[in-house]
Amino acid sequence: MLTLFVPAARFGFDGGQQLIWLSKAPKSLPVCRPSPGPWLFLLDRDGVLNEDVGAPGVIRRQQFQMIKGAAAAVDKIVGSGHACKIVTNQSCIQKGLATREMIDKMHEEDLLSLLGDGGPRGCLGLADVYVADGRAEQGAGPGSPPDSLQGSYRLKPAPDLLAAAMRASGTPAERTIMVGDNLTDLEAAGAAGVAAAVLVTSSAHGRRAEKFLLAQGGVLSGFPDLPIGVSPSLCGAVSALC
Repeated sequence: MLTLFVPAARFGFDGGQQLIWLSKAPKSLPVCRPSPGPWLFLLDRDGVLNEDVGAPGVIRRQQFQMIKGAAAAVDKIVGSGHACKIVTNQSCIQKGLATREMIDKMHEEDLLSLLGDGGPRGCLGLADVYVADGRAEQGAGPGSPPDSLQGSYRLKPAPDLLAAAMRASGTPAERTIMVGDNLTDLEAAGAAGVAAAVLVTSSAHGRRAEKFLLAQGGVLSGFPDLPIGVSPSLCGAVSALC
């Protein structure tokens, strides 16, 4: 079941999924399933697609383990006619714990190959993975030093990754959903002006963020009009949304 905290702003979803309201909301609000037509799903990586291992993150291929049902969830998104891109902070690159080439190789040979296990292979490519490596915060401008595929983006909660993914897909913010497991994902969603954000609580980050939101009445500070859903997994969220 997808739990939605919805501030008093209209969320353009329709459907009959049962919801639990934890903040002030209209008595009747269409929620749960994206309205007809394609949407863009932006997915965080660690804690959403693969198991979160704690700081400094998954920096070796031996650490990479997909979360059960995540591959099938991505296949369902794409199979339902929606677009999907991955937006991930990888500050381990700036810290010197991994190179961009190492992270790209992990994405290509582990993440993207495993995403085919739940259905048709090849639904996402390396160009669909947007990485913020922490160099922008250190004064490196976009593309300097050059990345293998993309420019240098600020880490979430800055909206750079989300904005770049929306531009590349040609999808407006009002038809974009961010799925993450951290408050920084929700803040990035708010800063990017997307239609909604879903918090996945399968990781320690997600559970802490859930407790914080509960204490705040389901409203994210600075973004009171951002509808936020909470789900135990990407699989559960996609089942409710697609």
